[in-house]
Amino acid sequence: MSDTKHTTLNLTLFILTVAQDVQMMIFVGFGFLMTFLRRFGYSAIFETLLIVVVTTEYAILVQGFARRSEIEDAIILLNWSNVMDASIAAITVLVSFGVILGKVTPTQLLVIALVETPVYAANTHLGYSVLGAVDAGGTIFIHTFGAYFGLCVSLVQRGRNYDDPDSAEVSESRYTSDLFSFLGTLVLWLFWPSFNGYAVFGDDRQRAWINTYIALAASTVTTIAVSMLSDVNRRINAVDLQNASLSGGVIVGSVAHLSLQPYGAILAGSLAGVVSTFGYRKVQPWLLAKLNVHDTCGVHNLHGVPGVLGGLLSVVMAAIAAEREYSAFSAIADGSRTPLKQAFEGQLVALAASLGLAVVTGIATGLLINIPGLCEQIADEDLFTDDVLFNLPDDDDEESVVASKPSSANSAPKNGQRLAFSIAYPSPSSAITVETRHPSEIAL
Repeated sequence: MSDTKHTTLNLTLFILTVAQDVQMMIFVGFGFLMTFLRRFGYSAIFETLLIVVVTTEYAILVQGFARRSEIEDAIILLNWSNVMDASIAAITVLVSFGVILGKVTPTQLLVIALVETPVYAANTHLGYSVLGAVDAGGTIFIHTFGAYFGLCVSLVQRGRNYDDPDSAEVSESRYTSDLFSFLGTLVLWLFWPSFNGYAVFGDDRQRAWINTYIALAASTVTTIAVSMLSDVNRRINAVDLQNASLSGGVIVGSVAHLSLQPYGAILAGSLAGVVSTFGYRKVQPWLLAKLNVHDTCGVHNLHGVPGVLGGLLSVVMAAIAAEREYSAFSAIADGSRTPLKQAFEGQLVALAASLGLAVVTGIATGLLINIPGLCEQIADEDLFTDDVLFNLPDDDDEESVVASKPSSANSAPKNGQRLAFSIAYPSPSSAITVETRHPSEIAL
């Protein structure tokens, strides 16, 4: 095998390995993170899968036709990197989905994906190709754009009654659903460095891995500290640990491949952990109480605010870029921009453009999916429940009396066999088990 073919094969295998990490984030990480609602686990997994497969197929076509301007025939040339670019477009829709989880139908989700995907493609083209912005881990074009797009869709739905007794009862988590959500957190935590380093190569990729890992560690530490200190009983809130611990990966995404230095990654991750945890404790309840803007997964706290802070961090890093880092900014490297111009004309304008596009198209999409007759709607009393989409088993009732009964005469207990009747209450410690003997054993 020639050296060229050997190098190409190694590169392909390496890309495939990193791509599998990203797929783990998308399907397992995002999917299980959203299973925290006590009665929406089935639907969370199903709708995550639906969004990813539909958006990926759709993005392959959108991005493919955008690349074929110089090809006469209707041919879309693909490699695995192109497929991964389409999958990453699906992440943007998943971020938006976290805001409206449990409040929209699959039909409405498909409309959102069909609108958001081409807007995402246009936004990335504007940012990367026109403005020359740098955003290796998608802080600006994925997290910030996706978060505020979803929030604006939810803003249009602010007239809904989230205090309906039927929906309010199932809008919270329980012990088992939180455990599954923690699984999603761990998967996202482990594979986030691969995601932030996917679009860069060589030493830049290794820096992205290291800086992301350090930032995630820092955000986890500060999340635990702030969560405990802000609780009257000095206990950790599961929501904080499930989500805010990941904010370090968001804030350094744009600049993870630059020379942040370990202390820079620690400071950035720590800031993200503090801000994100504060958001879950104070900002999210305020948005619901004052504006009736419901954010199911707290996307504003995990992706939105850390995304904006990460975008501003990229402005600072571009402005102070040392000569050895010029290669990371193509406009600086070719002499067409100074570091200061790159900071403001590239990074800051790209951040503002992403926010503007997210707000305008998010509101428009929210209005579109609420047009009567266009999409099926979920009634207020059916929010956050699997009953709308799935036939559910009968063995998931927390407050029930379960009795073991023989189904027929043939299955009746034999002499001497014990029967057990279990009465289950909300508290496991109050469970009562009563044992009896078959009547034939009772002495007269």
